Amino acid sequence: MDGVRAVTIDDASILVLEEVTQEIKDTLNATLVEYCYGRVNAGEDSDYYSLDTTIDEFFKLYDTKCDETRLDIAGELIVHLLVPHGQERLISAGLYLN
Repeated sequence: MDGVRAVTIDDASILVLEEVTQEIKDTLNATLVEYCYGRVNAGEDSDYYSLDTTIDEFFKLYDTKCDETRLDIAGELIVHLLVPHGQERLISAGLYLN
C-alpha cells in the first residue's frame, strides 16, 4: 500500500505509516462502515449503514472523548486499516459503533 512501509525482523512485522496517500484514504472510505458496525451488519443494509451516516456517528463518539482517548481511537482505526496489508491472513473485527 502506498504510504506504508513494512519492516520485518524475524517473525515480527512493523508497519510504518509514512504518508496518508489517496490509496489509504480510498481504503478507509471503502472499509470504515465494516470497521464501525461489523462486516455482517454493513452488508445487510447498505442504506442504513452508509458511509455518511457512519462518519457522522463516528465523530459523535470521537468528539465526546478526551484527547488521550481520541488518540487511542485514531490509533486503533489506523491499526484496523493497516493490519490486513501487512498480515493478509488477519481480518479486522473492530466494532466501534456496536
